[in-house]
Amino acid sequence: MRNAWNMRGRRKKGFKLIELVIAIAIVAILGITVVVLINPIKIFREARDSQRIADIEQMNRVMSLYSANVGDLSASICDNKCYAQTLPGMGFGTAARCGQRYSAATNNTTVTSTEQGIDGTGWVPVDLRPMSVGVPITAWPIDPKTVVNLNRAQTQVLVGISQYYSFACLNNAWEFTAHLESARYSSSSSEMDGGTDVRLYEVGTNIGL
Repeated sequence: MRNAWNMRGRRKKGFKLIELVIAIAIVAILGITVVVLINPIKIFREARDSQRIADIEQMNRVMSLYSANVGDLSASICDNKCYAQTLPGMGFGTAARCGQRYSAATNNTTVTSTEQGIDGTGWVPVDLRPMSVGVPITAWPIDPKTVVNLNRAQTQVLVGISQYYSFACLNNAWEFTAHLESARYSSSSSEMDGGTDVRLYEVGTNIGL
């Protein structure tokens, strides 16, 4: 009789172990399926693109407010220059129209920086402090994929150099751009902003620069 009960106990234990293995396998399959369906890389790209669009729109609003409140941009800023939020020499030359983003041949002087100051020292070299309505931002945004850190030699290293914001200005007309990386947004960027480059989100008073 005891042997019979022992066999039943072993069978029950064995059955529970099989159940546990099956349950783990099912959970693993479901987890893999969820990851594949959700596609976190795609989500991160779309989230960064959403941030880029918001940043570019914000900078354009700030510039419009500045122009209406303070006046025209100075000729030293707005004549024959484009500006890129990146490190000098990273990704494109210093006279490549902000990485070939602009069609106007006159915009052939590129100034690059990762500074974000709104006192004229930032990568957008406009001093917002004279605005009588108050300064609407505390720093000029930079691309969410840009990572600037210090290596052991205490020199700056830029990660994701293909993603950067840029600003061009000619005859007091300007354009801000951001490079979109997700299929969802980049495929429709021209429809969203009316710009000339499907890769870029372009806003400003002259998106034909």
